Amino acid sequence: MTFATASLALLLAVRPAPAATAEDAVHIKSHVSYDVRPGQEPVHVAWDVTFENNDPQTTAESEDTVFFYENLTIPVLRGASAVSAISSSGQPLAVSLGEPGRSATVSAYVSFDRAVFYGESYSFSLSYELAEVRAPSLLVTPSYVYLPVIAGGDESTVTVSSPASNGWNVTLEASQCAQNGTTFTCSGADAAFLAAVLEVSKPDATASLAFDVPVGPKNISVTMSYFQGESGVAEHMKDLVTTGLPLIQELYGFPYPGPTKLRVAQGGQQAVLGYEGITSCGQAANCSVIVSPAADDITVLHELAHLWSGIYGKRWLSEGFAQLIAEEAARALPAGLVASQPPEKEPSPTDLRLDEWGNVASLIGANESALNVENAGYDRSLRFVHLLEAEVGGEALRQVNAALAASGTSADSKRYLDLIEKLGGKRVDDLFAKWVFPSSIQPVLAKRRLAQERLQELIGRAADKSLSTDVPDDIRANIDAWRFDNAIAATDKAESDFAGYEELEQALSDLTSDAEAQGLSLSPSISDAIQNWEFDKGRRMLADAVLAVDAYASSREQVDARRGLWKRLGLVGADPNNDLTHASEAFARGDFRESLNHANQAGAKAQAASGMAFRKLLGLALVSAVCAGGIGTAIWTSRKRENPFSPV
Repeated sequence: MTFATASLALLLAVRPAPAATAEDAVHIKSHVSYDVRPGQEPVHVAWDVTFENNDPQTTAESEDTVFFYENLTIPVLRGASAVSAISSSGQPLAVSLGEPGRSATVSAYVSFDRAVFYGESYSFSLSYELAEVRAPSLLVTPSYVYLPVIAGGDESTVTVSSPASNGWNVTLEASQCAQNGTTFTCSGADAAFLAAVLEVSKPDATASLAFDVPVGPKNISVTMSYFQGESGVAEHMKDLVTTGLPLIQELYGFPYPGPTKLRVAQGGQQAVLGYEGITSCGQAANCSVIVSPAADDITVLHELAHLWSGIYGKRWLSEGFAQLIAEEAARALPAGLVASQPPEKEPSPTDLRLDEWGNVASLIGANESALNVENAGYDRSLRFVHLLEAEVGGEALRQVNAALAASGTSADSKRYLDLIEKLGGKRVDDLFAKWVFPSSIQPVLAKRRLAQERLQELIGRAADKSLSTDVPDDIRANIDAWRFDNAIAATDKAESDFAGYEELEQALSDLTSDAEAQGLSLSPSISDAIQNWEFDKGRRMLADAVLAVDAYASSREQVDARRGLWKRLGLVGADPNNDLTHASEAFARGDFRESLNHANQAGAKAQAASGMAFRKLLGLALVSAVCAGGIGTAIWTSRKRENPFSPV
């Protein structure tokens, strides 16, 4: 979307020999009429001017050098024809036109037919016509008129006549002068005024054409509609679209993201909401680019560039880059293709922070304050994007665009700052603080920088120790989300945990040596925990592992000790080596507490060998006694059965 402005570089000025010393040395009144009848006759503009000389330095009876006024400069619209002037007495006056610049007006120098001295007045009329005119911010055709209504003088009244509404759309928007219907009153000090902007169009008087444009792997079907009588302009726009779209894709740095159907149309102020152009992709299957017939070629390229603007979530990004790409495309296109340039504009005096630039809203009927904000938004967004390009280079900007397109989500100012610094390799937060963010952002940016710097230090220390990136990644996620307090707190904890790293590594090294000395294979679970920043867990596991190794060593010593027959008898059926095997296996898989239990069981068995032998012998004796008793009873019972009559 581009903002429509009319540039006035000329002042209504007199040409005295000396410089007047008082602000009211001359007083100029004017009445300007504009008669606009498209399709019927040329636009007719008439100025009636009265010049009053209040400058005492131009007294006719002066004994010194005589000064007087003899001409006046009037701003007329470019393309003026049949320019003529006559004095109030009917005397034809000489009129010469200055060289046109990039504004909508040129200077008409009107020479008086007599000298005008102090206390005298001079009146004259100037008229001209506009037919088939195309200039910056000015267009006159049989079916469309876009006209800046110019006035001038200390006091000026302007009247505008236009066709009735039958079949015509008429928009008359006041600018610098008070409006009462079709009459405007202006006042100032010898100034030129943009009293209003007039647009007259016939919406149903249109024609169309269709063509295809290959853009990368896509083939875009373009339908173009335009006002009747603008076929030459339509062919020129077709050339701009055909050559511009592939180039814009290259300049943005990522493929055309839009649908394969595109509508390009000329439209009046109602269609473009008071701007010079507007681009929308409200439906997934179709995008629409509408430009004012008075728009220049840069504006057309700007609106085409907006087809790539979906990667931006802030208006200043969208508008700033659309204008940057349009200007770069204009320079890269074949010579002569970009025929019209926008008017020169002064930098906006409004100190607008770009993040405070609001969403697009209709400018039709907008007040001066709203127009100033719009002008500042367009001006400052482009200037800031130029600053970024100068700081990090165009290639970095294209890399950011490609990264945003690949992510599938649009970027706000914070995310764009993060990406441009990451891919551009330079800090530009100071620029964003000055141009983009509200002044209240400074403490936040200070925390951002602190969090980033501390994270980089932590990453370096972690890399030196081959630690995982999990904790730094979590901290970076907080920084990317602009949760800097969380990031700083997490960094504090990581650095505190890191303080005991050397001691922990030494303890792990000692444990490894001790385990190997016992023929144990140390599980990687402890080193994994340390590598993954789980230092407390690593310490707990290390403590358990140390106990397990000590218990294993002690039990192994006891199990391997030489034993007599008596103790060996005690260990029959209770092999402690089996427990040591289980302890070794548990240790290898990182279950250090289970390993400790098995090692302790092996030691306990080795220590209890004598007692176990005694218990086994006692048990054997009891079994023997029971068996002997059982045999005796059996013999007695047997004898009794053999002699049932023997006495008891």
